[in-house]
Amino acid sequence: MMDAQGEPDEQPQEMNYKELLTQLDSPFEDESFPPDQRSMITSESVFQLNQEEVGVLQELEYARLNDIYGSKKVKLFDKISPEVIEQGCLCNSYFLSAISALAEVPDRIKKAFLCEELNDLG
Repeated sequence: MMDAQGEPDEQPQEMNYKELLTQLDSPFEDESFPPDQRSMITSESVFQLNQEEVGVLQELEYARLNDIYGSKKVKLFDKISPEVIEQGCLCNSYFLSAISALAEVPDRIKKAFLCEELNDLG
């Protein structure tokens, strides 16, 4: 197919997570959500939370599911519903609102994940 300028349309490629995992040599890390305190305590949260809540966040340690559960069988999805979403003290209400909207149709949430199996690369 051609686009409006007569150039060939690039079709999105189907991503195979197993192929993606073979390309990674270390666990995946999202650059915009680093696995440390910067993702939990933001300039926004410091102004919206009381000192005790900030103190609780400062005590938290980032961990991957494999670090917490080891080789135990972990179920990614149990019940997908807007009613099971709870706001904690991370000041991420915009994110939770978006997830809640997606959860109205559970398959939308499932399609956001490349796999449901726990793996060493996250």
